[in-house]
Amino acid sequence: MKNLKSGKTIFTMLILIFLPALIGAADLGLEELLAQEVNVASQKSLSIRETPGIVTVITKEDIENAGANDMIEVLRMVPGFFFGADVSEVVSIGMRGIWGNEGKILLLLDGHEMNELTYSNLMLGNHIPVELIERIEIIRGPGSAKYGGFAELGVINIITRKADREDYAKANLVYSIFEETYSRRGGSGAFEKSFGDFVLDGSFSYKQAIRSNREYYDMYGDSFDMSSNSFIKPMNASLGIEFKKFEANFMLDKYDMTAKDIYDYALPKSVEQAFDYYFADLKYTYEPTEKIKIVPNLKYKLQYPWKITDTDSTVAENYWHLKAEKATENVTFTYEHSSDFSFMLGEEFYYERCMTGDTLQVPFADGSDKLVNQNISVFSEILYNIPKVEILLTAGGRVEYNQKYGYFAVPRAGLTKVFDKMHFKFLYSHAFRSPSFMNVDGSSDIEPEKTKSIELEMGYVITPEMYIVGNIFDITILSPIVYYFDEETFLEGYINDTRIGTRGAEIDYRIKYKPFSLNLSYSYYQANDNQVDLYGVAEDEKLLLGAPAHRIAASMTYNFNEKLFVNLSGEYMTERWGYYAYDDVNEVFLSQQYPSIYMLNGYARYKGLFMKNLSIGIFARNILDAEYSFIQPYDGAFAPLPALDREIGAKISYEFNI
Repeated sequence: MKNLKSGKTIFTMLILIFLPALIGAADLGLEELLAQEVNVASQKSLSIRETPGIVTVITKEDIENAGANDMIEVLRMVPGFFFGADVSEVVSIGMRGIWGNEGKILLLLDGHEMNELTYSNLMLGNHIPVELIERIEIIRGPGSAKYGGFAELGVINIITRKADREDYAKANLVYSIFEETYSRRGGSGAFEKSFGDFVLDGSFSYKQAIRSNREYYDMYGDSFDMSSNSFIKPMNASLGIEFKKFEANFMLDKYDMTAKDIYDYALPKSVEQAFDYYFADLKYTYEPTEKIKIVPNLKYKLQYPWKITDTDSTVAENYWHLKAEKATENVTFTYEHSSDFSFMLGEEFYYERCMTGDTLQVPFADGSDKLVNQNISVFSEILYNIPKVEILLTAGGRVEYNQKYGYFAVPRAGLTKVFDKMHFKFLYSHAFRSPSFMNVDGSSDIEPEKTKSIELEMGYVITPEMYIVGNIFDITILSPIVYYFDEETFLEGYINDTRIGTRGAEIDYRIKYKPFSLNLSYSYYQANDNQVDLYGVAEDEKLLLGAPAHRIAASMTYNFNEKLFVNLSGEYMTERWGYYAYDDVNEVFLSQQYPSIYMLNGYARYKGLFMKNLSIGIFARNILDAEYSFIQPYDGAFAPLPALDREIGAKISYEFNI
């Protein structure tokens, strides 16, 4: 692997050089961060140390300091995450060793579910406009009791609106290159304006990017240049309206890409593939007394995912045009008796359907052109601060009735205790993953996955400027929904397999002095009695495909003054296993171990150049030119997808009051 020894040396030296300086720096403190209230893990807003979940908050400052360009770069800051490739050259996410693209991780963008409805998948890589993000609240652990069937392993809640309403506008531009061509270019903007009780906000983002500039090799040894066959064109636009207690938000999200390998072999030519999403969200907050809050909420989303409409005879077998939509009604009732006791009760009903988009689309397995599903659920949460011992008890759960798989229930319970400098959390949760339309199509007996999770967390404020938190976890998924393909009959579909599970540990260490800051994280997992061959590594039963057992991430920032700062960020991950080729003689796909990876990034930004609020930044990604690839985290016959080589670019941002 290129520059492996030098990469290891540089990465280690950076830690050793910066850490002593950080410890001896002046005071800024982490109190403000730790005191932030979040509600991603509970209905009631609580501090990060007290909330009943393994929660990480990524701030606008964190994203800006790292010079991040997309969600993959942002989420690399968080322990527990890893990334892999799936069919059609899509890149998505896994957590704690388990592949999460198949509906196991919920991603919310200003309250909108970004999981598509046909397979429940998520598309990352130059998708979400990160320069518009104000904060991200993340649960590493089950969230089904609050959010339902997409939140089995975790929740990523992205918020682009400012918490403190203010009149502003901002614009951003980015341009970067490889050695021979551009790697990404585009711009975005956002605004917010108040007119008394009426508030209007909006945003727009459009970019062009290239997935990779390296050579791609399919399972049969054929190759093509990705720099001319992996274009990505994301576009996002939103409009928000707020009047007193009423809120409305509308969003359009388009993710267009080209792909030349849809499944296991390279096509004669690239095809255009589109993911077109439309969202609407209406909410009203009614507070008849200081202790009672009632919030009715209506949501609608319309999607055209995985759309390929090229009728050329050489690629026509990949034609795909489905339309999916979902309408959701939700009401929550919250009673806050005191700071020591609160109660929440809610109900939710949704109606969803999936239809063929035109007459060229192959009908569903039952011969129809439409699939329909309905679901109703009741969920609750009690927060009680036990007297004398001052331990916060969280108890609740969710009961669902689905027209396809009947009744289902998931309980949750948690105990959290905050001392002066120390906190503890014990969390026990059940969770589930709802089968998607294409899971059910042709598999009438499919059932939800069932998950059990135990988590323990302990954190300690070493000084007002230094904080460390760690957790251990044990996750078991029973009846996981897995893909199958019969090579004799050529039939494919989904079944419930036996079980898959992981256990491990995560550590997050933060220092925030002035003028230095450091974020350092470590994560580890091992497979726990995995019985699903599709995900397993034959050579090592403690590993799962595509996921490194150990991963370290670091981000270090130095502020020279109020205008200039530099950031160095890096990541180390241990060896991964993946399938890469087909053996014609033995008629099997071959797997191999991929070497450990060191990646280093740099970013420098100057604020106030020529104009007060004008910022100009220069970044370099993958400085060591590591040959990193996204590996398919299951035996799905898709070859590793090359990532970017070294990338150099610049970004400009300007924010002003209006």
